[in-house]
Amino acid sequence: MPSDPLFRVLIPNAELAEIAPAKIRDYLLPRSHRIGRYKARFFPNSRYPDRTNGQSAIVVSVWFMPARSDVPRFITAYPGDER
Repeated sequence: MPSDPLFRVLIPNAELAEIAPAKIRDYLLPRSHRIGRYKARFFPNSRYPDRTNGQSAIVVSVWFMPARSDVPRFITAYPGDER
């Protein structure tokens, strides 16, 4: 992987991507989830970058492309290294 912290990999068939609402609602955002609670501290405080506040964050997302399928499926996300 290049040393550039803004290195991006495009998701094949991103327009078909599936993100199960339960992944967000029941795993990434609740502070009570046994594993996801550590991520929950980060995500509610994060904002999409906009031109008014200039804030942004590096987020790593993990996707799975099942065999014989063209639909990428969201697995998880976590804060990235801000180097």
